[in-house]
Amino acid sequence: MAVFIQRVSNKKIAASIIIGLIISCVGLPGLSFSTAPDVLALIIFYWAMLGGDNRPRLGTVFLLGLIVDFLGGQIIGLHALKYLFLVAVAVKFDNRFRMSARLNRVAFVIATFVALEAILYGLVASYVGAFMDINQLVMVAAWCITWPFLEFIIEKNYARVDK
Repeated sequence: MAVFIQRVSNKKIAASIIIGLIISCVGLPGLSFSTAPDVLALIIFYWAMLGGDNRPRLGTVFLLGLIVDFLGGQIIGLHALKYLFLVAVAVKFDNRFRMSARLNRVAFVIATFVALEAILYGLVASYVGAFMDINQLVMVAAWCITWPFLEFIIEKNYARVDK
């Protein structure tokens, strides 16, 4: 059994990234920015893992991160670095990710996002001289559990074909 990547429309990728950018910059109603998910990061990670040849480019991802930082009033470059790291991890592990079971994918997404948040916010907290908030890591793990829902909404873009 082999996995063949189907062609993904650039319009579909662009539309989902724009929706993720709007949600990440404006936020979700009823949630503060500290508890709201980084929807754009999840969408970028999804397309970087399963987008095949149409995965987001590094320059585009860096620019999206700068836009989120600028519009969110946060430290400039923090989201850009986060998104670049997510694309690098996705490029490294995309074949293993596609072939793994759904529960393994969710565990991988949670581990990746929690480790990334711990590293980035740990660096920021040590630079500013503040304590890192553990609640942020718990919220990241909680929102990463929505990965199967994100896969369902965007649709998986691969099919198993017997030879």
